[in-house]
Amino acid sequence: MPISGVSGLNGVVYPDGINPKLGSSDLGINDFLTLLTAQLRNQNVMEPASDTEFIAQMAQFSSLQAIKELSVMFQNTQAVAFIGKNVIVRNVYDSENETYISGWVQSVNFEEGIPYLLIGDKYYKMSDVTDVYIGTPTAEDDTDVPYNGEGNIAEV
Repeated sequence: MPISGVSGLNGVVYPDGINPKLGSSDLGINDFLTLLTAQLRNQNVMEPASDTEFIAQMAQFSSLQAIKELSVMFQNTQAVAFIGKNVIVRNVYDSENETYISGWVQSVNFEEGIPYLLIGDKYYKMSDVTDVYIGTPTAEDDTDVPYNGEGNIAEV
């Protein structure tokens, strides 16, 4: 039974990874200000929220934004570090057709903040990399490989 609303399970994949029914889970500064405004409008007039509560909320939100930015920077650095390395990438056509591609990463392309690795003549999402290994890149490396999905090349 397919599970709707969860990206990537049982072949349910949404453009940009966002289910239009659920929306994005990312909160921005505008969302925070909207919540803060609603909180100010709906607070008890006899017991208004203290300044320290608002400062604490702003500090938490700022910390969350900084952590998110660090995560993106780390992901980008990791993607660039894959250049020149041999990788195995999960290649999913649909829920029935899953193969693994072996090859060396020639370059990285960033589209809307998502890193794509150039392997052979195709781009693959960095999140689909299952293995990274060191070796001399050769033209023969850019092929489909028999792979068991458990970190081992399957016996032929």
